[in-house]
Amino acid sequence: MSRSEIASLLRSGVKNTDKSRYALLQVTFDSKLARPFAALVFTMLAMPLGIRPQRSSSGAGFGISIVIVFAFYIVSTVCLAFGRSDPSVSLVMAWLPNVLFCGAAIWLLREAAKV
Repeated sequence: MSRSEIASLLRSGVKNTDKSRYALLQVTFDSKLARPFAALVFTMLAMPLGIRPQRSSSGAGFGISIVIVFAFYIVSTVCLAFGRSDPSVSLVMAWLPNVLFCGAAIWLLREAAKV
């Protein structure tokens, strides 16, 4: 479903009839906007990791990238579960993984600039 289809369902009164479906629709609506920004967050995370010269093999870089993506997936899944349990915080929970990992990227960029 697109965001406009979900928005029309949310306005149709599903909040009063089916609370669990409303919560799912609300968190899906919010996450459909936040998910594309994950690419920007991953790019910001890759920059400081790419500037440092690594003496290890390229397999280590691949392993680190898999760990980062898996950690983002876990944090995102947990946050969306919290957002589904309370629809009033679904917007915050949809954006929280992006904010957390963006904060980590900014910290890594600052650390890389010190070297």
